[in-house]
Amino acid sequence: MSNVLPLNERKRLVRNIHARYVLVLGIVLSGGAVAAILALLPAYFLAYVPRVAYESASSSVRSDTTQLDGDRSEIARARELMSAISGVTTEHDTSAAIEAVMTAKPLSISVTSLSFSAGDPVTITVTGMSLQRDAVQTYREALLRDERITKVDVPVAALIGALSSSFTMTVVGSFGL
Repeated sequence: MSNVLPLNERKRLVRNIHARYVLVLGIVLSGGAVAAILALLPAYFLAYVPRVAYESASSSVRSDTTQLDGDRSEIARARELMSAISGVTTEHDTSAAIEAVMTAKPLSISVTSLSFSAGDPVTITVTGMSLQRDAVQTYREALLRDERITKVDVPVAALIGALSSSFTMTVVGSFGL
């Protein structure tokens, strides 16, 4: 059997077939590249998101330190008001316990919340963010130097600075309430 197409037509058909093969190969390789990118995307987010959270936390802590002077004047005013009304109140005075926890705090730590549980002993849960890995350990040691504080519990992950810059610690002590 012989081919009835002229030579130029056969060459054109072969070029068309080769062009289709190249097109299909390009589409297949592009699809593989998209699949590889989609497979690596979760790993990228796991590596990138904690860093972004740390950078945003550090910027908020830095902005908090710039407002430190205004906060100190508000704290001084609040202390004056508390001393003025101390004779009137008959409830437990929680300011001594909270003041002990807050005065031991290094500047590189930002406290986001305090939870107070009165009783004997008093339990205070401190939640915050740290700019430096060693700051949580320094905070813990400063709290333990206070003779009124008997125990400070900090998760090991917060002490070694794993995963993120946030921490939660439980402070137990007797503050004469």
